[in-house]
Amino acid sequence: MTLNFSQTAGRSASFPDAVSLIGDALRDFVWVSTWNGDPLYQNRPAAHYSGCTTVELQKRGWSSLCHPDDQARFEQTWQAAITSGDPFELEFRVRRRDGAYRWFLAKVSPIDANGAEHTHWIATLIDVHRHRLLESELHRAVRHRDEFLATLAHELRTPLQAIRQALSVAQSPMASAEISMKMHAIVDRQLKLLLRFTNDSLDVSRVRWNAMALIPSSVTLAAIVADTLERARPLIEEQSAAIEVDVLDPDCEVIADHERIVQALGNVLNNAVKYSPAGARVHFRVHCEDSQAVFAVRDWGCGLEPQRLSEIFDLFTRAPRGSADRPEGLGVGLAVAQHVAMLHGGSLVAASEGLGLGSCFTLRIPLALDVSQ
Repeated sequence: MTLNFSQTAGRSASFPDAVSLIGDALRDFVWVSTWNGDPLYQNRPAAHYSGCTTVELQKRGWSSLCHPDDQARFEQTWQAAITSGDPFELEFRVRRRDGAYRWFLAKVSPIDANGAEHTHWIATLIDVHRHRLLESELHRAVRHRDEFLATLAHELRTPLQAIRQALSVAQSPMASAEISMKMHAIVDRQLKLLLRFTNDSLDVSRVRWNAMALIPSSVTLAAIVADTLERARPLIEEQSAAIEVDVLDPDCEVIADHERIVQALGNVLNNAVKYSPAGARVHFRVHCEDSQAVFAVRDWGCGLEPQRLSEIFDLFTRAPRGSADRPEGLGVGLAVAQHVAMLHGGSLVAASEGLGLGSCFTLRIPLALDVSQ
């Protein structure tokens, strides 16, 4: 059946010629098939996209353009429609001439050609790839939100229970002054933990919406290191970690948001301690290099698989736990730390030789903050 357009004066175009004329004028793809689903025609946009001629498709079938994971579903749907004669809609991935795949929505209907009843099928394919990606991202965001809320609820339960029990003991008439002091210390420690969870939750929104503001000032590397160690001190003492500090350029000054840099480095240092055995050694090395301040935290803990070196900075992603009783956290610390580094025009990267071989996190920021960003 020829698909070349021709029209005799006073006569309408034949079925395939009319489809060819109209189809080539459309941006969406048009496929026409025999009643058995065999390729008969594709418009110019479809042929340009796939890089296949109609003759080639007649030998291989439409399914040859489908993603391998979609081929069986595509063929089953076609066969069911041929049997029932009903129109259908189907989303599947179509191969582009360069080998990439994009999602399309095919709307397929039976048509009457040349006076016969339901002898052909016509399909219009609409590109829905962007919609699919947005939908996938939305589902991912919802899943992460639900996981975050579940983790937050789990993490909050322990300090709240500890506070309740400590207050109950402290309020007992039989509690001595020494016991009351110990209970109040427990309450204070757990309240600080709750405050950290609250701040982490707020930072999630700041990172997501890029709403974290910087307040730059001039500060020495020595001051940053001292405040970072103070911030991480509770976990360091709890795990009896041996922190080796090596500051090569203590008086070197950097223009940065002191509080945010300390927060970022504190998160990295806490992460190193958390995922190392109790009493393990952690090396904290700081120096200036090529107009940058370089902060490297090296541990010999659980390490990371190569494929996780980039995803570990995603929100709500947590590394494998160092031990069953080690606090897991909310999975936002490294994401916040990397965001802080990027706001300063710097970077935070991870390196590891594999599981059980430890990790090294290196944060770099320019010595002078570009306030025009």
